[in-house]
Amino acid sequence: MNFKGMSNKESILFAINPTAYFLAKGSVKAVEKIRDLSDKDATIQELKAEAARQEIIAQMEEAQARVAQELAIAQRINTAQQVEIEEVYEASGKGGLTANVTEGNISGGLSGEGRKVTKRIYRFTGWHEGATEVFQQLNTVDGDEKGEV
Repeated sequence: MNFKGMSNKESILFAINPTAYFLAKGSVKAVEKIRDLSDKDATIQELKAEAARQEIIAQMEEAQARVAQELAIAQRINTAQQVEIEEVYEASGKGGLTANVTEGNISGGLSGEGRKVTKRIYRFTGWHEGATEVFQQLNTVDGDEKGEV
Protein backbone atom coordinates (compact mmCIF):
# COMPACT_ATOMS: atom_id res chain seq x y z
CA MET A 1 0.00 0.00 0.00
CA ASN A 2 1.24 3.45 -0.86
CA PHE A 3 0.87 5.77 2.12
CA LYS A 4 1.82 8.84 0.08
CA GLY A 5 -0.38 11.78 0.94
CA MET A 6 -1.70 10.16 4.13
CA SER A 7 -1.13 11.74 7.51
CA ASN A 8 0.17 9.57 10.34
CA LYS A 9 -3.37 9.45 11.75
CA GLU A 10 -4.79 8.26 8.41
CA SER A 11 -2.03 5.65 8.09
CA ILE A 12 -2.84 4.26 11.53
CA LEU A 13 -6.59 4.22 10.85
CA PHE A 14 -5.97 2.48 7.55
CA ALA A 15 -3.69 -0.11 9.16
CA ILE A 16 -6.26 -0.88 11.86
CA ASN A 17 -9.29 -1.22 9.55
CA PRO A 18 -8.86 -0.52 5.81
CA THR A 19 -12.53 -1.19 5.05
CA ALA A 20 -13.80 1.33 7.57
CA TYR A 21 -11.18 3.86 6.44
CA PHE A 22 -12.29 3.78 2.80
CA LEU A 23 -16.00 3.69 3.58
CA ALA A 24 -15.78 6.58 6.03
CA LYS A 25 -13.74 8.68 3.63
CA GLY A 26 -16.19 7.99 0.79
CA SER A 27 -19.21 8.72 2.96
CA VAL A 28 -17.86 12.10 3.99
CA LYS A 29 -17.23 13.05 0.36
CA ALA A 30 -20.70 11.88 -0.70
CA VAL A 31 -22.43 13.90 2.02
CA GLU A 32 -20.40 17.00 1.11
CA LYS A 33 -21.30 16.64 -2.58
CA ILE A 34 -25.03 16.20 -1.90
CA ARG A 35 -24.95 19.14 0.51
CA ASP A 36 -23.30 21.31 -2.17
CA LEU A 37 -25.97 20.32 -4.69
CA SER A 38 -28.72 21.04 -2.17
CA ASP A 39 -27.27 24.49 -1.47
CA LYS A 40 -27.33 25.24 -5.21
CA ASP A 41 -31.04 24.37 -5.44
CA ALA A 42 -30.36 21.39 -7.68
CA THR A 43 -33.28 19.61 -9.28
CA ILE A 44 -34.52 16.24 -8.06
CA GLN A 45 -33.14 14.70 -11.25
CA GLU A 46 -29.66 16.10 -10.53
CA LEU A 47 -29.81 14.82 -6.94
CA LYS A 48 -30.89 11.36 -8.14
CA ALA A 49 -28.06 11.29 -10.70
CA GLU A 50 -25.56 12.26 -8.01
CA ALA A 51 -26.95 9.63 -5.63
CA ALA A 52 -26.55 6.95 -8.33
CA ARG A 53 -23.01 8.18 -9.02
CA GLN A 54 -22.18 8.04 -5.31
CA GLU A 55 -23.58 4.50 -5.06
CA ILE A 56 -21.23 3.36 -7.82
CA ILE A 57 -18.30 5.11 -6.14
CA ALA A 58 -19.19 3.45 -2.82
CA GLN A 59 -19.20 0.02 -4.47
CA MET A 60 -15.78 0.68 -6.00
CA GLU A 61 -14.39 1.93 -2.68
CA GLU A 62 -15.78 -1.14 -0.91
CA ALA A 63 -13.97 -3.37 -3.40
CA GLN A 64 -10.77 -1.35 -2.88
CA ALA A 65 -11.19 -1.69 0.87
CA ARG A 66 -11.47 -5.47 0.63
CA VAL A 67 -8.28 -5.60 -1.42
CA ALA A 68 -6.54 -3.25 1.00
CA GLN A 69 -7.68 -5.38 3.94
CA GLU A 70 -6.20 -8.50 2.34
CA LEU A 71 -2.95 -6.62 1.67
CA ALA A 72 -2.85 -5.44 5.29
CA ILE A 73 -3.31 -9.02 6.47
CA ALA A 74 -0.55 -10.16 4.12
CA GLN A 75 1.78 -7.45 5.44
CA ARG A 76 1.09 -8.50 9.03
CA ILE A 77 1.72 -12.13 8.09
CA ASN A 78 5.11 -11.00 6.73
CA THR A 79 6.03 -9.36 10.02
CA ALA A 80 4.66 -11.91 12.49
CA GLN A 81 6.81 -14.47 14.23
CA GLN A 82 3.91 -16.94 14.31
CA VAL A 83 0.62 -16.91 12.40
CA GLU A 84 -2.45 -19.03 13.07
CA ILE A 85 -5.23 -18.91 10.48
CA GLU A 86 -8.63 -20.53 10.93
CA GLU A 87 -11.17 -20.15 8.12
CA VAL A 88 -14.58 -21.78 7.86
CA TYR A 89 -16.86 -21.25 4.89
CA GLU A 90 -20.14 -23.07 4.49
CA ALA A 91 -23.17 -22.39 2.35
CA SER A 92 -26.15 -24.64 1.92
CA GLY A 93 -29.73 -24.38 0.79
CA LYS A 94 -32.72 -26.62 0.59
CA GLY A 95 -36.15 -26.15 -0.92
CA GLY A 96 -39.28 -28.15 -1.46
CA LEU A 97 -42.64 -27.97 -3.17
CA THR A 98 -45.52 -30.27 -2.31
CA ALA A 99 -48.98 -30.70 -3.76
CA ASN A 100 -51.83 -32.95 -2.65
CA VAL A 101 -54.95 -33.55 -4.62
CA THR A 102 -57.85 -35.47 -3.16
CA GLU A 103 -61.54 -35.57 -3.99
CA GLY A 104 -62.76 -32.03 -3.67
CA ASN A 105 -59.59 -30.76 -2.02
CA ILE A 106 -56.33 -29.34 -3.37
CA SER A 107 -53.49 -28.32 -1.09
CA GLY A 108 -49.93 -27.26 -1.67
CA GLY A 109 -46.90 -26.14 0.19
CA LEU A 110 -43.62 -24.44 -0.39
CA SER A 111 -40.66 -24.61 1.95
CA GLY A 112 -37.14 -23.29 1.94
CA GLU A 113 -34.11 -23.27 4.15
CA GLY A 114 -30.79 -21.53 3.85
CA ARG A 115 -27.62 -21.43 5.84
CA LYS A 116 -24.43 -19.46 5.49
CA VAL A 117 -21.50 -19.57 7.87
CA THR A 118 -18.39 -17.50 7.37
CA LYS A 119 -15.67 -17.33 9.96
CA ARG A 120 -12.17 -15.93 9.58
CA ILE A 121 -9.80 -15.79 12.51
CA TYR A 122 -6.21 -14.59 12.22
CA ARG A 123 -3.93 -14.73 15.24
CA PHE A 124 -0.57 -13.04 15.01
CA THR A 125 2.05 -13.62 17.66
CA GLY A 126 5.21 -11.59 18.02
CA TRP A 127 7.36 -9.90 15.44
CA HIS A 128 10.16 -11.51 13.49
CA GLU A 129 13.59 -9.88 13.34
CA GLY A 130 13.03 -8.16 9.99
CA ALA A 131 9.69 -6.59 10.98
CA THR A 132 11.14 -3.14 11.64
CA GLU A 133 12.71 -3.12 8.18
CA VAL A 134 9.33 -3.91 6.63
CA PHE A 135 7.70 -1.01 8.49
CA GLN A 136 10.49 1.35 7.51
CA GLN A 137 9.96 0.41 3.87
CA LEU A 138 6.22 1.05 4.23
CA ASN A 139 6.82 4.45 5.80
CA THR A 140 9.34 5.52 3.16
CA VAL A 141 7.73 7.15 0.13
CA ASP A 142 9.94 8.27 -2.75
CA GLY A 143 12.98 8.21 -0.49
CA ASP A 144 11.40 10.54 2.10
CA GLU A 145 10.67 9.42 5.65
CA LYS A 146 7.02 10.00 6.58
CA GLY A 147 7.59 9.66 10.31
CA GLU A 148 7.03 7.01 12.89
CA VAL A 149 3.69 5.18 13.02
